[in-house]
Amino acid sequence: MQENTVIKYLNTNMFIREITRWFARRSFQNRIFLLFLFTSTIVMLAITWYLTDITKERLHYQVGQRALIQAMQISAMPELVEAVEAHDLSRIKALIDPMRSFSDATYITVGNEKGQRLYHVNPDEIGKYMEGGDSDDALYNAKSYVSVRKGSLGSSLRGKSPIQDSTGKVIGIVSVGYTLEQLESWLNLQISSLLFPMALLLLVLLYCARRFSLHIKKQMLNMEPQQLSQLLIQQSVLFESVFEGLIAIDSHHRITAINQTARRLLNLSQPESELIGYAIPPCRVAGGLLLRCAAKKQKR
Repeated sequence: MQENTVIKYLNTNMFIREITRWFARRSFQNRIFLLFLFTSTIVMLAITWYLTDITKERLHYQVGQRALIQAMQISAMPELVEAVEAHDLSRIKALIDPMRSFSDATYITVGNEKGQRLYHVNPDEIGKYMEGGDSDDALYNAKSYVSVRKGSLGSSLRGKSPIQDSTGKVIGIVSVGYTLEQLESWLNLQISSLLFPMALLLLVLLYCARRFSLHIKKQMLNMEPQQLSQLLIQQSVLFESVFEGLIAIDSHHRITAINQTARRLLNLSQPESELIGYAIPPCRVAGGLLLRCAAKKQKR
């Protein structure tokens, strides 16, 4: 068992290393794009999972309330109360059949005070006890409620309501159910309607990621970070190796670079980092020497 765990751990580490090496070999532009792609995919999956969970919860609640309302309305029908009291199966069937044809419920079941079926979509089930073990509250406590149980037609979301006579005595029960398979098909329909806008949003994110990576590449003069770093080092070495004192300024006459010779001629003890951003006149005379300032224009 431990050997299998170690092997899985090593395989996972090797896979991560290979992915890291492959990622490192990509260009900076492609790494930025892949990073955005990975992040966008994770975000979209999280949003999809959240919307699916919320939609499923809302669907179950709405369908549960629909089943409960139907069960309560059917159980309150005076004609059904009389038919159940008389144990008139043909009359019960005549009352429930039209309702079942108009209802979107998977089934409507009517039972007596013992939970034996008086009406069922499958005639062979009539006379048998209702399955699921969730009828006691309706039969013994006269409560109406929603439950999820497995019955003769499979697992379903049910609304149950007691049938009471004029004295309030429970003489039967009505159960209206929607199978979980039916709920799943409805859920899939609702989720599928979200696929197009989610896919469109993902494409927009990918387009933005591509444009952003191209913008970054353009700002870096189409060079890789290593190339840009090497160029800056070369420029710094060249700037410091010049015998003359050089000061680079921007369009507002703020210092952007100053070499060691210039600091020595001006008797400046501060390091270059402290002088960056310091404003100076366009040109200045010190010790009889004219220090030429290289003006760098900034595009705004």
